[in-house]
Amino acid sequence: MGDLFKETKKHYQQDYYNDMIHHRIKQKVKESINHKPNKRKKVTYLASAVVIFLGVLIGSAFISPSISNVMAEFPLIGHIFDDEEPAPLASEIKDYLISEDYHIHAVNSNFQQKAYEIEVPGGNAYFHQVKEKIQNHAQTLLKEKGLDAYSVKVVPYEEDTHTPVKKSQELINEEQKIKAKLSNMGYSIGLAFYIPNADTFTIGVKEDEQTFKDNQEVVKSEVTTLLKAFHRDDYTVEIFRYVEGSNIENVDYERWSKAEKSWREITILSSYVEEALSSKNIPYQGVNLNYPNHTLTVSAWGFQTNAETLKAALPKKIDSVDSDSYDVKVNILDREKMAKGEKARQLSRPLAIALAGQKGLHVKTVGVSLQNETFNIFVSTTLSSNSHDKDQAITEIEKQIKEFLTSKEGKQFIEEIKIHDKNGNVISD
Repeated sequence: MGDLFKETKKHYQQDYYNDMIHHRIKQKVKESINHKPNKRKKVTYLASAVVIFLGVLIGSAFISPSISNVMAEFPLIGHIFDDEEPAPLASEIKDYLISEDYHIHAVNSNFQQKAYEIEVPGGNAYFHQVKEKIQNHAQTLLKEKGLDAYSVKVVPYEEDTHTPVKKSQELINEEQKIKAKLSNMGYSIGLAFYIPNADTFTIGVKEDEQTFKDNQEVVKSEVTTLLKAFHRDDYTVEIFRYVEGSNIENVDYERWSKAEKSWREITILSSYVEEALSSKNIPYQGVNLNYPNHTLTVSAWGFQTNAETLKAALPKKIDSVDSDSYDVKVNILDREKMAKGEKARQLSRPLAIALAGQKGLHVKTVGVSLQNETFNIFVSTTLSSNSHDKDQAITEIEKQIKEFLTSKEGKQFIEEIKIHDKNGNVISD
């Protein structure tokens, strides 16, 4: 993939908590997709979306066949959304280019940045021969679909060959000496790794919580002394309590050495949460860290436990590898509410893609939120109160939205339409 799509992919991979939630409610959404909400909903179009999902939603592989059928009734929205692929038009672009005898590995999409990226295999000579032709074909197809706001980028396909992480024998010998020294001092070590790309030595000690607190600085000082003896003065020591029987036992050197510190941190803290809850047989779904606010939120399903039980089983604070304390909060997940929220996002998805894909509408992004059983959709535009084509854009946006609302699904969520300019001023009637 090109840099644009790698950055987007990286961003989504870091969103550990949201991925966890999506996978766990996916099946429930399928079951509830035909259940009607009890209230009609309101949508408000704002210049600054609170929750931007135009790009995020493309990562979802699920879409209801019934929605696809309804959307197919509309000339524009249905035209780009007449199948169940996670990135509308991607397979159509790929199939069309292959039918024109071009070699295509994949067509990727980034709707937040309004772009399609086409990966071309076959080496540099072939790539430079067909690059411009492929780009022109794809752009023509998008324009025919009415999506002239989307750009096309053609890139050479770079095969992702996995190269195992290797340590030098020197690093291996030093790790063994550190573990042997600590073992002779009476410590049991769960893992002890160099992380060269971060100038860090990470070490997990198998001890109970109080004993670990008593001995943490002693172990850290001893390892620091050994690192200096190995002429690694720039290395820092990352020490944590290794919880046996927890998810930390799944860690191996290759994954640990490649991971960002934030990933290591959440893995370690999750093991502390697992330890606290497993003895009381309390299930939980995930752990989310908020670094700026120093909070750790433990999520669990409401049908499995409640906030009081969860709070009672957890400490009020949990120390990180840097000995910084995180305030522990709990989040009880409502399966029915989350299923409705997922349903609303899926229903709004084709509308978002269609509106943002048309240059003349000046739509930047589309977001959705669920508050007090009311779904709110936010559309961010570049329109100003004195834009020369403001009235024309508003009329067309309203026309397409109302067209969407004539569907059975759309009627469930929308009651009022308001369009604001980029400064938050109402510019619609």
